[in-house]
Amino acid sequence: DVLKGNLVYLNLYGTQITDTALDDLENLDSLQSLYLWETQVSKDAAKEFQENKLDKLQIKSWEEEIEALQQKIHSAGILVETGADAD
Repeated sequence: DVLKGNLVYLNLYGTQITDTALDDLENLDSLQSLYLWETQVSKDAAKEFQENKLDKLQIKSWEEEIEALQQKIHSAGILVETGADAD
């Protein structure tokens, strides 16, 4: 459990790690960089691992914040009425 919350960088260069072993790494919550050069891990498995590790809740939160900010920007304008017909 110590590694689960603290491991940020993992270099597995030249090891015998395989696609199936990546499943065991998904519970490393703080992992930000994983190096798999010269291993048995396929590109498809590496991509799937990367997608599974996305912090989808955080991304959704950021998207909601962006939407709220865009609404604030949109409503920050000023309405100017001249009483004349617009051309």
